[in-house]
Amino acid sequence: MISTQLTFSQQEENNSEIKEFDVLENIDEGEGIKLNIPSEEDIKIYKDAITEAKNARQKALEAYLHAKNIKATYLLDLESES
Repeated sequence: MISTQLTFSQQEENNSEIKEFDVLENIDEGEGIKLNIPSEEDIKIYKDAITEAKNARQKALEAYLHAKNIKATYLLDLESES
């Protein structure tokens, strides 16, 4: 397996110029590139993260609506008191 690592110095990060990088430059004839194929475990981790994010979004929306309901019920006009 061939791994390619790119490192950037502070000077290169500040440079807005685009530079070309040839990944195949250091590969000999007949040597192949192995691509990482996601395993079932990787897919499960991804799906679990998506489900967790959706649940967190739902809880945040419920909390917002609850707070809005409290404001509407008990603090009818907040702007007039300030």
